This record gives sequence, C-alpha cells and structure tokens, in this order.
Amino acid sequence: MINIQTLLGDIGIPFWTSGKNVSEGWTTISCVLCGDRSNHGGFSPEGESYSCFRCGKHSIYKIIGALAGYENAKPLILEYSDILTYHEHIASERAHMVEWPPKEAAPQLPSLHAQYLHERGYNPKQIRNFYDIRAAYQVGDFKYRILIPVKLSQMVVTYVGRDVTEKSPLKYKNLSERRSVIPAKECVYNIDNIHETAVICEGIFDAWRFGAHGVALFGIQFTTKQTSLLAKQLKRAFICFDNEYQAQQKAMELGEILSFQGVDVENVVLDEYNDPGDMPQGVADEIKRELMLV
Repeated sequence: MINIQTLLGDIGIPFWTSGKNVSEGWTTISCVLCGDRSNHGGFSPEGESYSCFRCGKHSIYKIIGALAGYENAKPLILEYSDILTYHEHIASERAHMVEWPPKEAAPQLPSLHAQYLHERGYNPKQIRNFYDIRAAYQVGDFKYRILIPVKLSQMVVTYVGRDVTEKSPLKYKNLSERRSVIPAKECVYNIDNIHETAVICEGIFDAWRFGAHGVALFGIQFTTKQTSLLAKQLKRAFICFDNEYQAQQKAMELGEILSFQGVDVENVVLDEYNDPGDMPQGVADEIKRELMLV
C-alpha cells in the first residue's frame, strides 16, 4: 500500500478526495500525462494503481516519475509504501472465474435503466438480448449501473458498470483486477462477435451503434494485448474515435500499428457528431451501409 496523499502533499501536488470526478476512496489529480485541466487522474484507495479518465491506465512508477522526475520515482514509491505492490503481483491474485450475473443483478432491466438506454437512442430489449447486459438497482458496489459483461472466448472475464443517474462522478466503473479473470484493458469488448472486419471504437456505447461489427478499447489508450487481439482477428478495420484532436492522434497511431501487422485500416471521421455514441441509430446504420458492413 502506498500512502499516496502524503506523497503528493510532500512533493507539492494538489489533489482532491471529494467533489467532481472523485469516486469514493480515490485520490485525484490533474493528469500530467495528457494535459488534463481538471482532476481526471485517479489513484486507487490502496495507492497501487493509477488511471486517467482521458488517457487511461498507467503504472504508479510512470505517473510519479512524471510528477517528481523519473530518477526520484522508485525512491519515493519505496519511501511511502508499506508494501510495494505492482500489477504483476496483482495478476497472480486474480479470480479464476467471474460470477455472472452477479448476485445483485436484477432479473430484468429496471425502468430507470431501460429509460436511460431509450433516451440515448438504444433499444433496451435488443441491447439486453444481444450483449447479455444486466442491471444493479439499489444495492451493491455497482448500484444504479448497467452491468456490461466483457467476454473472451465466450467466457465472462470481467465486467463494467455504467451509471444511469448521471450523478456519479465516475461514469464507468470496472470490476477490480483482483475480481477479474482478465482486466478490461487487456480485452477488446465484443471481439467474440466479429470475424475479419470491425469498427473499432473508444467506448462500449460507441461500439453498440455498429452492432455485431463494433468493438471497443475502453478509451483512446490501448495496450499491446489489445492490438494483438485485433491483429489476430482482423483483416480489415475501420477506426471510429471521437473527433477531438487527442483521440484522432491515437486513432492514427492505432492504425499504423495494425497496418504494420497486416490489417487493412481506414479512419472514419464523423463530420456532424463528436462521439459515435451520440449518433442517431439511423446515421450509424447508413455508415455501416457505406462501409459495406450490411
């Protein structure tokens, strides 16, 4: 465990433990790795992991190095740690299976969750049946969230919860690494349903717009394991990230990596919509026809 708040205070880094973008027990900062102007970077309650809502997960060594200089990172981590824990150690403690559906999941989508999907332009029944989603209502760590299973070789290896109240500072909440067989950032959402062609998106709701052809990377940051999964599965890929500059830069980077591994890649830029998930379904269906996916 790393006493992250003491460490940050001692090196003069402002942090927040409540308020906007702060999940219970987490310590947040303005992320120095992506030019963040708000407190999107978060340290887990144990101080053993760091993740930015904008640029993804990074090692504790990398973020402390960026804040205090890489020559100081290891000594600081050692000084402020009770037990130095790295993700390699966490991996050995991961679950052998994920309980799905979890015991707190409702047998049917509550009206609150169904209404949320409907207002975002999705058909709740279709989404539930095709993607096997569930919902947590008033109890559990994932209360008031849509529970979305992440599968690999038809096995649920982790899941993600999406807040439906729009009141939680954490829109998406991942099942912890220790409770997962494989953490989300080592998976590609919906990869079991695609064959040789896919539309690669940032988020799950973006991928849902493209049905069986849509996959998601859980953000604009991607890992080697994710690109390896995609390259192994695909001959052709359409990358459809958000329109903002940083997302488009990452889309080009991903395209170069996949092209180098033999995938035919095209970047799809949406003119009228910043986020694929904000498109009306009819527009998404027209894009699929233009890409000859239907």
